[in-house]
Amino acid sequence: MAVLLFYVGKRFPVLQRVLQAAGYAGTFAVGVLYVYSFTSLPAAALLFIIAKTQNIWMAGTIATLGAVVGDLVLFGLFRSAKRFSDDHESRLEPYAGWWKGIEARVPFGWQPVALMALVLTFLVLPLPNEFADFLLARIRKVRTGVVFVISYVGNGVGLYAIVWLARLG
Repeated sequence: MAVLLFYVGKRFPVLQRVLQAAGYAGTFAVGVLYVYSFTSLPAAALLFIIAKTQNIWMAGTIATLGAVVGDLVLFGLFRSAKRFSDDHESRLEPYAGWWKGIEARVPFGWQPVALMALVLTFLVLPLPNEFADFLLARIRKVRTGVVFVISYVGNGVGLYAIVWLARLG
């Protein structure tokens, strides 16, 4: 879908003008869409098209703020689901086995490092961020401000790379 969207955007100048007319509000919306499963790659393609006419720093920052908003929404949903699952532990126990298996294989001292490496990998790449937000929501001590910073840095690297590549291409 992303390749098709990119191809259509390149071939039809009318679509390019519509996307560019959306301005920085469109860049923010693309940033929000960047974090969700079905829209991450199309959002990257749209950002590539939109960013050609925008200021690199403004486009990267606004798209990153949009991605942070999307991540905070996901984090809030997963955090509330985590609280629900803690209250209903007995019925959900069979489905939590995969997580306990991972925790058993990674030494306790290395678990935070491995977890953050995995989270940042999902945030930097144009992959859906749901898994990274799920992992952050599993940690009880993580506050929303920490998620904001992690999301801003991780998504920012990926989105600034897309914006810079758009200017080079």
